[in-house]
Amino acid sequence: LRHAVLQRVVEESGINLVGFQLKEFRDMTVGMLTYLLSFSARSDTVPVMDPTLASIFEYRRGQLLDAVVRETPTWREEEQKLVAASLDILWDPSVYERIRQSWGFDRDTATRSVTWLIDLIETAIKNGNKP
Repeated sequence: LRHAVLQRVVEESGINLVGFQLKEFRDMTVGMLTYLLSFSARSDTVPVMDPTLASIFEYRRGQLLDAVVRETPTWREEEQKLVAASLDILWDPSVYERIRQSWGFDRDTATRSVTWLIDLIETAIKNGNKP
């Protein structure tokens, strides 16, 4: 039943992965996110989090944003937050584990994947390539 439901969701999304081109990936991702968000009853609802974890995450986000602001002092606040949010995703252990499990990578290869993305963002910042 679960497989049938997920297959139906894929069909309804209108996203076809058969033979897709890399240049289509961005638009496909936007389409997928738009479709999945259509199921949200309330997109403004924030899940309840353990207060200690929430405090740690808030501190971590603040420090990361401060580091980005120092490197991008002339950028708009929204651009700085987008960069910080993108980097924040990359140090989340669930991203690392997803890469390891989904792709069958060992620890070093999964770490290399994450650090490659970090390097791309750092290079974009150095080159003034704003989000």
